[in-house]
Amino acid sequence: MEFTILFALIIFLSYANGSNDISKGIATLVGSGVTDYKKAVLWGIFWTAIGSLLSSMFSVNMVKTFGNGLVLNDIFKNTNFILSVLAGSSGWVILASRLGMPVSTTHAIVGSIAGAGIVSIGWNGIMWSFVLNKIFLPLLLSPLLSFTLTFVLFPFIKKPLYRAVNYCLCLESREKVLVPCCDSAAAVSTGVSEAKVVVDEEKACDSSFVTTMRLNLLDTIHWLSSGFVCMARGLNDMPKIAAIILPFTLFEDKWVFISLALVMAMGGYLYGLRTTETLSFKITRMDHVEGFTSNIITGILVGSASHLGFPVSTTHVSSSAILACGIRKGMKSIDKKIVGEILLSWLVTLPVSALISAFGYFILAL
Repeated sequence: MEFTILFALIIFLSYANGSNDISKGIATLVGSGVTDYKKAVLWGIFWTAIGSLLSSMFSVNMVKTFGNGLVLNDIFKNTNFILSVLAGSSGWVILASRLGMPVSTTHAIVGSIAGAGIVSIGWNGIMWSFVLNKIFLPLLLSPLLSFTLTFVLFPFIKKPLYRAVNYCLCLESREKVLVPCCDSAAAVSTGVSEAKVVVDEEKACDSSFVTTMRLNLLDTIHWLSSGFVCMARGLNDMPKIAAIILPFTLFEDKWVFISLALVMAMGGYLYGLRTTETLSFKITRMDHVEGFTSNIITGILVGSASHLGFPVSTTHVSSSAILACGIRKGMKSIDKKIVGEILLSWLVTLPVSALISAFGYFILAL
């Protein structure tokens, strides 16, 4: 019975994570007008699932960090503790998604672990030096690094990218023909087609070829950068969630990761619109180049952190990159009220999730 409740809550946390965090990878696609929400979210779901499944192999350090690195006395084997952590983190994240607030699931999990840990084993039961060095510092520095890199690198990236707006990636084909030696004879088709891939300005396409596929070059790399962010998010977020349930399950790790990845995808598709709208339109208006730049910086930082075992927040990294692009255009292009609300949601995530989990543990221990 206890395991059933635990598994139901971990499924709910995965759903909540998908509903809030799907926006981080697809917001630039929607905000810059490349595509609509439904197509973007399907794209994001696919790559998040890929990243989530790969995390079982490449993000082992993250599982260790969240599985036994935060508290003492094997408290992660205490069912009431895990129930409280899941209640605090999933409760806050799903509420934030309902309100359209892009919050960090990582912050919510850390806050919940701290809140339930203090109530269950006391202040000294938390490994505060480890929490500071391995969790709080990466969470604090990653958005600052994201903002700085985006702000500094954008002027160097934008020139070649703005030129790419007029370029296309084309697949062109034509039939080969045999030209006889006599002028009076007609050319005969061989029935054999030849094709070539062309990357050039749209007006320079060879008219003798029939274009069977034409993609705007900047749109194409923007789609790919969005997929990169979604995959990096799956690599970083899935181990944190899976680490909570792995000590209690008899299933193979891969089946746990697959199950949670599917539920995370469902949460993004059914409940992720509001947070996507916030990041896509309400911080600042984006074009293709700004969206692509934000994605590349976010993907590199989150992907690198996942490999090293640092639990950064995709929410903070992505939002900071988008904000840096907006400030590059001038402060008037930034909605300061929305930015203030986002910062407030970041600040309250830790204490609110800690209070919910602490209260949950107190009730369960009665």
